[in-house]
Amino acid sequence: LPSGYRMALVVKSTEAQTLHAWGTDCLFTSGGYSSTTAGNTDYTVGETGGTGHSMLTVGSYVTRNNWVALDNYSYSTGSVLGSLSSFSSHGPTLDGRVKPDIIAPGEWLISPINRFYTAFTSSAYSVARTNVGGHYEYYGALQGTSMATPFVTGVVALWLQDSATMTYADAINTAHSTALSDSHTGTIPSTGSNLYGWGKINAYGDIGNTPSSENRHTLTVTVNQNSYG
Repeated sequence: LPSGYRMALVVKSTEAQTLHAWGTDCLFTSGGYSSTTAGNTDYTVGETGGTGHSMLTVGSYVTRNNWVALDNYSYSTGSVLGSLSSFSSHGPTLDGRVKPDIIAPGEWLISPINRFYTAFTSSAYSVARTNVGGHYEYYGALQGTSMATPFVTGVVALWLQDSATMTYADAINTAHSTALSDSHTGTIPSTGSNLYGWGKINAYGDIGNTPSSENRHTLTVTVNQNSYG
């Protein structure tokens, strides 16, 4: 739309109606007019991959809010550790099912970068590089449910290693029944939450009927003299 213009959606009915609409790079606001109603952030789980009946749908929470880039400058986002990521979509689905199923680390994870993504080399998000065969491979701070989802994929792979007969239904049930709650999620009802699902992913799940602490291990990777655990 031209600058200064707004577009309004008008619904005419003799009964109260709910209008579902989604947009890209736009906001559904009241514009300050008393005769209009602002939209909300419910029903934002809209991708096919996040709304299917056999999907383990993943939201994101904050696990990092600062990093030191290759330029030795310390960057900080101000996000609260452990809180729900602002970009994590809310349920329910249009047919009323609770989504997401689970939330996982997805805001500012340190990850390897595709070598062909050359724009990343001078980016503020680059935190380390290593020389492999005469060319540099970069590591960067990345965020998104596209980071949280592969995190959960790795967790489910561990569950499958423990129980090769696990089905997708088993994986969803395990994610639900062993999920963690905290001060950020609050008490999550047994039916789940349209913000947090059934809680934060518990990588231990029910492996070995909840392993004791001495069987748990922490991996810490040190790159560019900065430690990222």
